[in-house]
Amino acid sequence: MKPIKITAIALAVIMTTPFAFAQTTSNTGTAPTPTKMELLRQKADALRAKASSTKEKLREEENAMRNKASTTRANLQEKIQSAREKIQDTKNEMRSNFDAKKISILKRTADNTVRVLEAAIARLEKIAVRIDSRIAKIDTNSGDTVKAKADLVIARQKIADAKNAVASVKTNIATIQTSAATASTTPNIMGESMKQIKELARSAKESLKAAKEALVSVIRELKGKEGMKKATTTEEVQ
Repeated sequence: MKPIKITAIALAVIMTTPFAFAQTTSNTGTAPTPTKMELLRQKADALRAKASSTKEKLREEENAMRNKASTTRANLQEKIQSAREKIQDTKNEMRSNFDAKKISILKRTADNTVRVLEAAIARLEKIAVRIDSRIAKIDTNSGDTVKAKADLVIARQKIADAKNAVASVKTNIATIQTSAATASTTPNIMGESMKQIKELARSAKESLKAAKEALVSVIRELKGKEGMKKATTTEEVQ
């Protein structure tokens, strides 16, 4: 009978042992140990999260640098534009001052030319009047004054041509003064006006020279005739 009892007791112990172990495990609440695969997966997830965070940070820094560069570029361009405008303003002011001085010099030169020409015209006109008076006296004595009169007509025509040229010179001087008000067109107008003034002054001088020659011819034609003994001499015409 004893062997049977021992066997029964041993069997009871064997049957109750797994239940007791399961109950002990359930009561302690200890989590199961993760496997190597799970650990690797966790590390990979952590690395991906860190990489994503780093990438986002780099993107933000890059955007910040781009914004800063864009702002710096805009400020630089603004400064460059401002500097260009200042340089252009300075150039315009210098050009305006230069044009004003140049106009003043050219006007003064042209005015002097006009005074000289007008003085020469007035002198020749007086001589022509005096010669005309002498011719009239010779005519009263039935003297020959045909050629003298013809030369005098030529002289007076040349004097008239010179007066017209001088009047045109004055018009061009006024044009130069007016052009000073428009800086963009001043150089062209001023250059053209001065060219015309030079040509007109040359024309006036040539007309006065021809007038002098004609008056000298008149004086020589009348020289020695009655009424010209104390008349104008060729030296007065020179």
